[in-house]
Amino acid sequence: MKVQRAVRFAALVLLLLAAAGCWDYADIENRAPILGLGFDRSSDPEMPVLVSAEVPIASAVAPTPVGQAGSERRSPKWIFESTGATVSEAIDMLNKTMARAPVHRHIAALVVSREIAAQGIEPLVDYFLRNSQVNIRAELWVTDGKARDVLMADPPFQPFVSFGLEAALLKSETFPAVPRGVTIEHFNRKIGEGGAIVPRVELGEGELITSGAGVFSPEARFVGFLNEQQTVGAAWFLGSLKSAETTFPCPVDEERIVGVTLRPGVRRKRFEEAGAAAPGASGPRTAGPGGASLEGASSDRKGVDGPGLDGAGAGVGLSVLMEIAGTVEVSNLSGCRLFPWKNAEDRRLLAEAAARAVKLDAEAAVRRAQELGVDFLGIGLQLSRRKPGLWKALDWPEIFPKVPIDVSVRMTVGDPGSIHDVPVSK
Repeated sequence: MKVQRAVRFAALVLLLLAAAGCWDYADIENRAPILGLGFDRSSDPEMPVLVSAEVPIASAVAPTPVGQAGSERRSPKWIFESTGATVSEAIDMLNKTMARAPVHRHIAALVVSREIAAQGIEPLVDYFLRNSQVNIRAELWVTDGKARDVLMADPPFQPFVSFGLEAALLKSETFPAVPRGVTIEHFNRKIGEGGAIVPRVELGEGELITSGAGVFSPEARFVGFLNEQQTVGAAWFLGSLKSAETTFPCPVDEERIVGVTLRPGVRRKRFEEAGAAAPGASGPRTAGPGGASLEGASSDRKGVDGPGLDGAGAGVGLSVLMEIAGTVEVSNLSGCRLFPWKNAEDRRLLAEAAARAVKLDAEAAVRRAQELGVDFLGIGLQLSRRKPGLWKALDWPEIFPKVPIDVSVRMTVGDPGSIHDVPVSK
């Protein structure tokens, strides 16, 4: 009996010793974390995909010990390259070009050149979604130049391009000239809904410029860029911003320019067939004590030639009413004889002018979406949810580029306490 207990005890000890180790253990000295990947077209027709990897050099970014003189500044990263016949092969070939085992779980940015994006990035999306060893929360970027050149840049305040791009996306909700970050998962979902927009980055005089966006079709193929106005308009349409700075002529003196920061609170969109009055859209509305609101002037796009929603060429289109309620922070009112914090009529005029500015941005986004033939604004998705009967009778991908879409904006500004006049000097 004692022998059996001793054997059991010895077996248990051996089991604990065996289970205490890490089966895939590897020292950090033998691994190389990848922070960003760039995808370009190579000059080799048999290995057309060129992948660049941004890998940090720990010793280059380590703080200098107190009392030790600083040596000459060195680059904080290596850029490794590999080529392959496919995206997956090119990424896997990094194992041959790097002396250490690459680690993909820390990837923060994926920069895709226009040449690669125009062919479609579905293989790239598929690789990241199916590979459990990569970070599917990595954010996509598109560039008109070379992705490798972007990763080789030396951004201010950040030792690595991938971290610099990540920081740029944090400003997208308040400075929507660049759209919000798009992860692989999010991108895959958006193209399934009609199209996606991806932040754009360019290299200008050695500095990174993040402005505008790239548009991708439901086939995950790049089709064109958005400028800043179109990107801001898309943000208003998609409801993805917390504030936006804009300027417009003074409502009482067009020679003066008013600068404001719009902070939307409640946002709604209503969809109706053009010619049918949208609910509550029969005319300007008064918001009540301390408020002002406006329905922006209707678009002149009703005369656009196209099949219309009825498909009979009768000119019937789609009317989109954007209702926005929030606050306005006036940053420049010098010379414009408006006193919105005192006068309800002046608040109404300010709301009217702000609504026109938002309307121009939103219309620019709609026009660009139709030019490219990609519904990245999700108009068809919203129409299918809110007007299922009408949606079933439509061939939306076919008629979307041609159907007249009328955009109107109704903005409600809160009470006088929510309007702040901030001198430009501050």
